[in-house]
Parts: sequence; structure tokens; C-alpha cells
Amino acid sequence: MFSDAALSFLKDIAYPTSSMVKYNGWEYQPDCTAIPSLLQQALIRDELEFCIREAEPENIQYKKIKAAYEKLYSLSIENNFHEIKVESKTVALSNNKLVNKLKQLGYMGLKDSTEKQLLTALNKLQASHSLLVQKKINAYCLQVLNEPIKEKLEELRWNVRWYRWLNCMQNKSYILVNIAANRLSFIECNSEVLVSKIVVGKISTPSPTLTSVVKNLVYYPYWNVPFSIATKEMLPKLKRDPHYLDVLKIDVLLGSHVYNSSADINWHNYSSGNFPFSFRQQPGCNNSLGLLKFDFENPFHVYLHDTNNKIAFMSGKRFFSHGCIRIEKPYELALTLGVPSEKINMDSCFTGMKPQVIPLNSPMPIFVIYATVDIIDGEIRWFEDAYHKREN
Repeated sequence: MFSDAALSFLKDIAYPTSSMVKYNGWEYQPDCTAIPSLLQQALIRDELEFCIREAEPENIQYKKIKAAYEKLYSLSIENNFHEIKVESKTVALSNNKLVNKLKQLGYMGLKDSTEKQLLTALNKLQASHSLLVQKKINAYCLQVLNEPIKEKLEELRWNVRWYRWLNCMQNKSYILVNIAANRLSFIECNSEVLVSKIVVGKISTPSPTLTSVVKNLVYYPYWNVPFSIATKEMLPKLKRDPHYLDVLKIDVLLGSHVYNSSADINWHNYSSGNFPFSFRQQPGCNNSLGLLKFDFENPFHVYLHDTNNKIAFMSGKRFFSHGCIRIEKPYELALTLGVPSEKINMDSCFTGMKPQVIPLNSPMPIFVIYATVDIIDGEIRWFEDAYHKREN
């Protein structure tokens, strides 16, 4: 019984115990630590702490989040600890609660005493929480400042499991998408080789967490419109304007038959309950998927893709899609995955193109996670829980 309890405890240190994603298409099961062997070594050496240290993840994200947790936890159990609520938005040394809060959180040194040092500390807090770095405090910045320490501890504890789970990907290559951070990175031997902004699902149509494998790219893809979008969003517009799909160059299909025009159908006869059609947008410059789609199996009909709406990447928070993940640097990702540059041309857009499937020489694992705390450029970063996953 003692051995069984020890093995369970060590496994809980090494890996999360619950399912991390909604769909595990790659069938990723972390098992890179030989836990029974660790326990055996510890017993031989008569040093049980040895196996605990060895079971802990080695990745930098885990270590930095754990260190941040330890720092805040130590603060929270001090005899003289009390929560400081900042009430004034005035950025000045006379705002004692602001100064003391920034010192309590570690953004301002205990001996710092100038207006410049105060502003530097405020800007550090703003940057670490993906806020607009400025000389003033807005309402959301004030909310971040006044988040209770116990909630920050819970957020760190909730997020560190992602990096325990990913620890077995050390020294391997994979695509990592962090929905909460609106960020994609290509990891190779523990280093970020490529970073790209992304657009992810709206709060009403969230992007799902998953694992899968990117096996091929589609150059000049069709966009096969999901049933929910076709019936909930496009059908009402077709009832007002039967030519609506013609303008968007979206074909209407009934089985293998393609209609000449969307106006050939009396859309008032149909609803989501008796809708027999499928919609498919033709490849080209106006296609919602842009010129490149990165295909991977999943039951949600989502994928990585280029976009014809580049302006969305200028926003700070990018929760705009129906669930798919739009990528700002599709060409760069394609090259990183080994696609020869001569096979794709993203500088020009041609008409009359047909979809071209480009298989990858080495299929690439993809992880789509939802981490509201991440490590970026070696620093801890906090992101808004837009999907309210921690609450749920």
C-alpha cells in the first residue's frame, strides 16, 4: 500500500492526472519518466527526496511558474500580510496604496522612491498582463492590480499543469497554439523557432483544446462551410438576398450537383431542420481561408489557415473566429515545416486555381492549449481568461 501510494504521488508530480484536452487525436500520453525505477533508486540510496526532485518537470515554463507561485505563497503566509486595495488611479508617489501594491507584487523594488521608478514598475505590470503600456491606469489595469493574491495563486496552480503535461516534449519538434495568448509557436529542441500572432474563436464559438498531427498543407483551399454557419448565419441572409452566395463566390451543392447560382433556390422553403445543401467557397483571393490551410484531423472541423482579413491581426485581443485558428505567418510556418519555397507563392493571388495538397515529409504534432499564464521571452505573462474556463 505504501508503494502504491508513493507511485501515485510521484506520478501526480510528474504529470497531470486529468484529461488536458477535449480531443487527443495524437494520442499523446506523457510517460517519459520511469517512476517505478526512480522509487527503486531512492530506496536503494535511502533518499526519498531524490525521486521527488527527479520526477519534477524540467521545462522552463514549469520552473518559472512554480517559482512565481512559491514567491506569492511565501508572501501570503507572512504574519503581517494583508491585501492592498488600490482605489486611486493617480500615478504618483503620493498614491501610497499603488506604491505599496507594486512593491508587494515585486514590480517595484523595496528601496525604489522616484516617480520614474514608479512608472517603470507600473509599465512592467501592464506589459506582463498584456495591457496597453501607458502612463495612466485604466479600469482593467486597476482590476488587475486588485486581484487577490489567493486568486493569482489559484491561477498559477491551474496553469502549471499544462507545462507538466508538455514536459515529455522536451527535445522534440511540435506546433504549440495557446488560445488564451492568441499566440502560435513552433518549438524545436526546447527553442521557439517561429512565433506568430493568431486569431482564435469568439467567446460564443470558442476554439477547442486538442492534440493532432499536421500531415499536409492545402494550397488554394476550398472553404467547406460548416452546417451551423450555413444554417444559422447564411440562410437568413439568403432569404433576404438570394444572390448573397454568388457575391462571395460560394457554391451551393446538393450531393454532387453544383447550382449555377444561389438564386436558383427558393430559400424560404428551408430551415436548419430540412436543410439538404452544402456550401463551398471557391479558392482564390476572397476565400476565408486565404491561400494556405494546415490540415489536421479533429471532430470540430477546425484547422490552422491563412486569411483574407489581415487587419484583424492589428488587434491586441483576437477572439474573432468561429473556432478555426487564423495565422499571421502561414508562409513562414509552411517553410518551417519543410515545404519548398517554390511550391507556394503568397506574394500574388491567382484566379482559377484548384486546391493543391502538399504532403509534409515529416508529419508534425500540434498542441492547442488554453494557458492564461505563459512564459514569453523568459518572462511570466498573464492573459485574460476570455472563455472563463477557470470558473467552469
